[in-house]
Amino acid sequence: MVTNDRSVGVADRETVLSEALAAARAISFEGYRAEGLAALAPHLPETLLADALAAVHAISDEGYRAEGLAALAPYPDAIIGKVRRGKQALVSIH
Repeated sequence: MVTNDRSVGVADRETVLSEALAAARAISFEGYRAEGLAALAPHLPETLLADALAAVHAISDEGYRAEGLAALAPYPDAIIGKVRRGKQALVSIH
């Protein structure tokens, strides 16, 4: 259960949110998966937003995918930064 209790440490909170994201990704019905990802989006730390974006892109139904993308739209800088860092890492490998 995600809580707003300030006694929960940042690392603990990120662990819980990571597990919640994994649970949302595992939902088989795409509509519910999109709803779960949309509900999580405002709570996710920057480190998990790119993973949420990947989960949204995996949704094949355009309407449900649009719902997930709309939920992530307020966080473009965090997502773009994570994607750029990933691309830079791939370029440095080659």
